Amino acid sequence: MSTNSNMQIRSASIRDKEFIISLLPRLEEFGPPPWPDDSQMLATKIQVLSDMLIHTPPGTAIFIAEDDQSVALGFIHLQTGKDYYYQEAHGHIANIIVAPGGEEHSTGFDYPALSIRPIAEGR
Repeated sequence: MSTNSNMQIRSASIRDKEFIISLLPRLEEFGPPPWPDDSQMLATKIQVLSDMLIHTPPGTAIFIAEDDQSVALGFIHLQTGKDYYYQEAHGHIANIIVAPGGEEHSTGFDYPALSIRPIAEGR
């Protein structure tokens, strides 16, 4: 799915595992939340995202942003949930990480184009 003239957004696959895992330490650049152990948090993220790439549970999706040379610039991990006020399905951005050097580019993550509705509907 294309989002602008220089960016492409595509569904992630198991082939993207190494790239995705390589970006997870960037989450600590902003400082981890105070409650988990840093190594435990990273190990848990690696396990969760690896499992999602292998099994693709319903209601989840991972997309990769690439430049016009097919160089991966980042990823976004989406999942559905149920709103606790209205009990309606909604989308949630679980992770969005831009690769080092990718900050100078728009990652092209066009939220309307990445509508969670198809994921929630199992498409």
